Amino acid sequence: MMSVTDRVATRQDLSTQPSGTIGEAVVKSPTSWLTLTLAWIVCLGLVGAGVWGYWEGQGDRGYFVDEGVYTYVGWSWAHGEWPYRDIWDHKGPTVYATAMLRTAWGGTDARLLGVQEIVIGVATAMLLAGIAYCLWGGAGPPVALALGTLVWAQRPLVDFGTGSADPAHIHMSTPGSLIALFSAAAILCALVAARNAHMWSAVLLAALSGVFGGLAACTKLNAVAGFVIALAILVATPQRPPLVRRLSLAGFSILGAILPFAAFALLFRAGGAFHEFVDAYFFFNSI
Repeated sequence: MMSVTDRVATRQDLSTQPSGTIGEAVVKSPTSWLTLTLAWIVCLGLVGAGVWGYWEGQGDRGYFVDEGVYTYVGWSWAHGEWPYRDIWDHKGPTVYATAMLRTAWGGTDARLLGVQEIVIGVATAMLLAGIAYCLWGGAGPPVALALGTLVWAQRPLVDFGTGSADPAHIHMSTPGSLIALFSAAAILCALVAARNAHMWSAVLLAALSGVFGGLAACTKLNAVAGFVIALAILVATPQRPPLVRRLSLAGFSILGAILPFAAFALLFRAGGAFHEFVDAYFFFNSI
Protein backbone atom coordinates (compact mmCIF):
# COMPACT_ATOMS: atom_id res chain seq x y z
CA MET A 1 0.00 0.00 0.00
CA MET A 2 1.23 3.50 -0.87
CA SER A 3 1.21 6.08 1.88
CA VAL A 4 -0.55 9.40 1.46
CA THR A 5 2.83 11.11 1.11
CA ASP A 6 3.90 8.73 -1.68
CA ARG A 7 0.64 9.33 -3.56
CA VAL A 8 1.03 13.11 -3.35
CA ALA A 9 4.64 12.88 -4.55
CA THR A 10 3.64 10.65 -7.45
CA ARG A 11 0.89 13.06 -8.54
CA GLN A 12 3.34 15.98 -8.37
CA ASP A 13 5.86 14.06 -10.50
CA LEU A 14 3.22 13.32 -13.13
CA SER A 15 1.95 16.88 -13.12
CA THR A 16 5.40 18.17 -13.99
CA GLN A 17 5.68 15.94 -17.08
CA PRO A 18 5.33 17.86 -20.39
CA SER A 19 2.11 17.19 -22.25
CA GLY A 20 2.34 14.22 -24.61
CA THR A 21 5.42 12.63 -23.01
CA ILE A 22 3.87 10.47 -20.27
CA GLY A 23 2.59 7.86 -22.71
CA GLU A 24 5.85 8.03 -24.59
CA ALA A 25 7.76 7.36 -21.37
CA VAL A 26 5.61 4.30 -20.71
CA VAL A 27 6.29 2.91 -24.18
CA LYS A 28 9.99 3.69 -24.06
CA SER A 29 10.63 1.79 -20.82
CA PRO A 30 14.26 1.58 -19.71
CA THR A 31 16.24 -1.33 -21.16
CA SER A 32 19.41 -2.57 -19.51
CA TRP A 33 22.68 -2.24 -21.38
CA LEU A 34 23.14 -6.01 -21.28
CA THR A 35 19.76 -6.60 -22.94
CA LEU A 36 20.50 -3.98 -25.58
CA THR A 37 23.96 -5.41 -26.24
CA LEU A 38 22.61 -8.93 -26.64
CA ALA A 39 19.80 -7.65 -28.88
CA TRP A 40 22.27 -5.87 -31.16
CA ILE A 41 24.63 -8.88 -31.30
CA VAL A 42 21.83 -11.31 -32.18
CA CYS A 43 20.16 -8.99 -34.68
CA LEU A 44 23.41 -8.01 -36.40
CA GLY A 45 24.18 -11.72 -36.68
CA LEU A 46 20.81 -12.24 -38.36
CA VAL A 47 21.52 -9.33 -40.72
CA GLY A 48 24.88 -10.81 -41.65
CA ALA A 49 23.37 -14.26 -42.20
CA GLY A 50 20.58 -12.79 -44.34
CA VAL A 51 22.96 -10.79 -46.51
CA TRP A 52 25.29 -13.78 -46.96
CA GLY A 53 22.37 -16.04 -47.87
CA TYR A 54 21.01 -13.54 -50.38
CA TRP A 55 24.40 -13.14 -52.02
CA GLU A 56 24.90 -16.90 -52.20
CA GLY A 57 21.50 -17.38 -53.81
CA GLN A 58 21.19 -14.24 -55.94
CA GLY A 59 24.57 -12.55 -56.22
CA ASP A 60 25.57 -14.29 -59.46
CA ARG A 61 22.21 -15.14 -61.00
CA GLY A 62 22.58 -12.98 -64.12
CA TYR A 63 19.92 -10.72 -65.59
CA PHE A 64 16.35 -11.56 -66.34
CA VAL A 65 14.17 -9.59 -68.75
CA ASP A 66 13.09 -6.55 -66.73
CA GLU A 67 16.43 -5.90 -65.00
CA GLY A 68 18.17 -6.35 -68.36
CA VAL A 69 15.98 -3.62 -69.82
CA TYR A 70 16.62 -1.26 -66.89
CA THR A 71 20.36 -1.88 -67.16
CA TYR A 72 20.42 -1.30 -70.91
CA VAL A 73 18.46 1.95 -70.62
CA GLY A 74 20.71 3.19 -67.80
CA TRP A 75 23.88 2.20 -69.66
CA SER A 76 22.62 3.94 -72.82
CA TRP A 77 21.79 7.07 -70.82
CA ALA A 78 25.38 7.19 -69.58
CA HIS A 79 26.50 7.02 -73.23
CA GLY A 80 24.44 9.95 -74.47
CA GLU A 81 21.12 8.36 -75.40
CA TRP A 82 17.99 9.52 -73.62
CA PRO A 83 15.37 7.32 -71.99
CA TYR A 84 11.87 7.51 -73.49
CA ARG A 85 13.25 9.08 -76.69
CA ASP A 86 16.19 7.00 -77.94
CA ILE A 87 15.50 3.82 -75.93
CA TRP A 88 11.97 3.23 -74.75
CA ASP A 89 10.59 1.86 -71.51
CA HIS A 90 7.90 3.17 -69.18
CA LYS A 91 9.33 2.91 -65.67
CA GLY A 92 10.22 6.02 -63.69
CA PRO A 93 13.45 7.94 -64.26
CA THR A 94 14.88 6.98 -60.85
CA VAL A 95 15.08 3.36 -62.07
CA TYR A 96 17.23 4.30 -65.05
CA ALA A 97 19.28 6.80 -63.04
CA THR A 98 20.11 4.02 -60.56
CA ALA A 99 21.11 1.68 -63.40
CA MET A 100 23.16 4.46 -64.99
CA LEU A 101 25.13 5.03 -61.77
CA ARG A 102 25.67 1.28 -61.31
CA THR A 103 26.92 0.70 -64.85
CA ALA A 104 29.06 3.86 -64.79
CA TRP A 105 30.72 2.60 -61.61
CA GLY A 106 31.23 -1.06 -62.46
CA GLY A 107 30.01 -1.77 -65.96
CA THR A 108 27.27 -4.24 -66.83
CA ASP A 109 28.52 -7.16 -64.71
CA ALA A 110 25.36 -8.81 -63.36
CA ARG A 111 26.99 -9.38 -59.97
CA LEU A 112 26.82 -5.63 -59.37
CA LEU A 113 23.04 -5.91 -59.51
CA GLY A 114 23.24 -8.20 -56.47
CA VAL A 115 25.47 -5.64 -54.73
CA GLN A 116 22.97 -2.89 -55.55
CA GLU A 117 20.09 -4.91 -54.13
CA ILE A 118 21.96 -5.65 -50.90
CA VAL A 119 23.04 -2.02 -50.42
CA ILE A 120 19.51 -0.67 -50.98
CA GLY A 121 17.99 -3.42 -48.83
CA VAL A 122 20.31 -2.81 -45.86
CA ALA A 123 19.87 0.97 -46.19
CA THR A 124 16.09 0.52 -46.05
CA ALA A 125 16.43 -1.71 -42.98
CA MET A 126 18.54 1.00 -41.29
CA LEU A 127 15.79 3.55 -41.98
CA LEU A 128 13.26 1.16 -40.43
CA ALA A 129 15.53 0.93 -37.38
CA GLY A 130 15.44 4.74 -37.18
CA ILE A 131 11.63 4.66 -37.31
CA ALA A 132 11.60 2.05 -34.53
CA TYR A 133 13.90 4.25 -32.44
CA CYS A 134 11.52 7.20 -32.79
CA LEU A 135 8.48 5.12 -31.88
CA TRP A 136 9.74 2.69 -29.23
CA GLY A 137 13.45 3.02 -28.48
CA GLY A 138 15.04 0.23 -26.46
CA ALA A 139 15.43 -2.99 -28.40
CA GLY A 140 13.16 -1.74 -31.18
CA PRO A 141 15.93 -0.54 -33.54
CA PRO A 142 17.99 -3.78 -33.69
CA VAL A 143 14.84 -5.89 -34.09
CA ALA A 144 13.59 -3.61 -36.89
CA LEU A 145 17.02 -3.76 -38.56
CA ALA A 146 17.01 -7.56 -38.51
CA LEU A 147 13.41 -7.94 -39.67
CA GLY A 148 13.87 -5.22 -42.30
CA THR A 149 16.77 -7.22 -43.74
CA LEU A 150 15.33 -10.72 -43.48
CA VAL A 151 12.06 -9.73 -45.12
CA TRP A 152 13.88 -9.34 -48.47
CA ALA A 153 16.94 -11.53 -47.89
CA GLN A 154 14.98 -14.70 -47.11
CA ARG A 155 12.49 -14.81 -49.96
CA PRO A 156 10.02 -17.73 -50.16
CA LEU A 157 10.88 -20.74 -52.30
CA VAL A 158 8.03 -19.90 -54.67
CA ASP A 159 7.55 -16.33 -55.84
CA PHE A 160 3.83 -15.60 -55.52
CA GLY A 161 4.16 -12.95 -58.21
CA THR A 162 5.27 -15.39 -60.91
CA GLY A 163 4.31 -18.76 -59.46
CA SER A 164 7.83 -19.91 -60.29
CA ALA A 165 10.46 -21.55 -58.13
CA ASP A 166 13.19 -20.43 -60.54
CA PRO A 167 15.90 -18.62 -58.49
CA ALA A 168 16.08 -16.01 -61.25
CA HIS A 169 12.68 -14.71 -60.09
CA ILE A 170 13.20 -14.82 -56.33
CA HIS A 171 14.86 -11.47 -55.82
CA MET A 172 14.21 -7.79 -55.23
CA SER A 173 13.39 -5.64 -58.24
CA THR A 174 15.02 -2.26 -58.74
CA PRO A 175 11.67 -0.37 -58.73
CA GLY A 176 10.38 -2.19 -55.65
CA SER A 177 13.57 -1.74 -53.64
CA LEU A 178 13.78 1.96 -54.52
CA ILE A 179 10.15 2.52 -53.53
CA ALA A 180 10.76 0.86 -50.16
CA LEU A 181 13.91 2.95 -49.60
CA PHE A 182 12.31 6.29 -50.47
CA SER A 183 9.08 5.54 -48.60
CA ALA A 184 10.92 4.59 -45.39
CA ALA A 185 13.04 7.75 -45.66
CA ALA A 186 9.91 9.90 -46.12
CA ILE A 187 8.26 8.40 -43.03
CA LEU A 188 11.39 8.76 -40.86
CA CYS A 189 11.86 12.43 -41.86
CA ALA A 190 8.18 13.10 -41.09
CA LEU A 191 8.48 11.52 -37.64
CA VAL A 192 11.54 13.59 -36.77
CA ALA A 193 9.94 16.76 -38.18
CA ALA A 194 6.75 16.26 -36.20
CA ARG A 195 8.73 15.94 -32.96
CA ASN A 196 11.13 18.82 -33.66
CA ALA A 197 10.53 21.93 -31.54
CA HIS A 198 12.49 24.23 -33.87
CA MET A 199 10.22 25.41 -36.67
CA TRP A 200 12.86 25.86 -39.38
CA SER A 201 14.43 22.47 -38.70
CA ALA A 202 10.97 20.92 -38.81
CA VAL A 203 10.24 22.69 -42.12
CA LEU A 204 13.45 21.39 -43.71
CA LEU A 205 12.75 17.85 -42.50
CA ALA A 206 9.15 18.02 -43.74
CA ALA A 207 10.33 19.24 -47.14
CA LEU A 208 12.94 16.47 -47.23
CA SER A 209 10.19 13.97 -46.42
CA GLY A 210 8.32 15.28 -49.44
CA VAL A 211 11.40 14.97 -51.66
CA PHE A 212 11.70 11.29 -50.75
CA GLY A 213 8.00 10.81 -51.37
CA GLY A 214 8.39 12.47 -54.76
CA LEU A 215 11.33 10.20 -55.60
CA ALA A 216 9.16 7.18 -54.82
CA ALA A 217 6.51 8.52 -57.20
CA CYS A 218 9.25 9.11 -59.79
CA THR A 219 9.89 5.37 -59.58
CA LYS A 220 6.27 4.33 -60.07
CA LEU A 221 3.37 6.77 -60.16
CA ASN A 222 1.25 4.70 -57.79
CA ALA A 223 4.01 4.50 -55.14
CA VAL A 224 2.45 7.15 -52.89
CA ALA A 225 1.48 5.06 -49.84
CA GLY A 226 4.64 5.97 -47.89
CA PHE A 227 4.18 9.67 -48.62
CA VAL A 228 0.53 9.51 -47.54
CA ILE A 229 1.65 8.00 -44.22
CA ALA A 230 4.28 10.74 -43.87
CA LEU A 231 1.64 13.45 -44.43
CA ALA A 232 -0.64 11.81 -41.87
CA ILE A 233 2.19 11.87 -39.32
CA LEU A 234 2.80 15.57 -39.94
CA VAL A 235 -0.89 16.48 -39.62
CA ALA A 236 -1.90 14.14 -36.78
CA THR A 237 1.26 14.19 -34.68
CA PRO A 238 0.66 13.00 -31.08
CA GLN A 239 2.35 16.10 -29.63
CA ARG A 240 -0.57 18.18 -30.92
CA PRO A 241 1.14 21.46 -31.83
CA PRO A 242 -1.09 24.20 -33.26
CA LEU A 243 -3.07 23.18 -36.32
CA VAL A 244 -1.49 25.98 -38.37
CA ARG A 245 1.98 24.56 -37.69
CA ARG A 246 0.94 21.03 -38.64
CA LEU A 247 -0.72 22.15 -41.85
CA SER A 248 2.30 24.31 -42.70
CA LEU A 249 4.62 21.31 -42.35
CA ALA A 250 2.32 19.25 -44.56
CA GLY A 251 2.32 22.06 -47.13
CA PHE A 252 6.11 22.23 -47.20
CA SER A 253 6.20 18.45 -47.55
CA ILE A 254 3.91 18.62 -50.59
CA LEU A 255 6.14 21.30 -52.11
CA GLY A 256 9.13 19.04 -51.52
CA ALA A 257 7.36 16.21 -53.33
CA ILE A 258 7.09 18.38 -56.44
CA LEU A 259 10.84 19.02 -56.60
CA PRO A 260 11.94 15.62 -58.03
CA PHE A 261 9.34 15.87 -60.82
CA ALA A 262 10.46 19.44 -61.59
CA ALA A 263 14.13 18.41 -61.60
CA PHE A 264 13.55 15.49 -63.98
CA ALA A 265 11.33 17.65 -66.19
CA LEU A 266 14.10 20.26 -66.52
CA LEU A 267 16.68 17.53 -67.15
CA PHE A 268 14.69 15.90 -69.94
CA ARG A 269 13.81 19.29 -71.38
CA ALA A 270 17.51 20.14 -71.57
CA GLY A 271 18.13 16.81 -73.32
CA GLY A 272 15.32 17.32 -75.81
CA ALA A 273 13.29 14.40 -74.44
CA PHE A 274 10.68 16.21 -72.34
CA HIS A 275 7.61 15.35 -74.42
CA GLU A 276 8.66 11.71 -74.70
CA PHE A 277 9.14 11.60 -70.91
CA VAL A 278 5.63 12.97 -70.31
CA ASP A 279 4.03 10.70 -72.91
CA ALA A 280 5.71 7.52 -71.66
CA TYR A 281 5.68 8.02 -67.90
CA PHE A 282 2.41 9.86 -67.36
CA PHE A 283 0.11 9.10 -70.29
CA PHE A 284 1.21 5.55 -71.15
CA ASN A 285 1.18 4.44 -67.50
CA SER A 286 -2.32 5.85 -67.03
CA ILE A 287 -3.79 3.68 -69.79
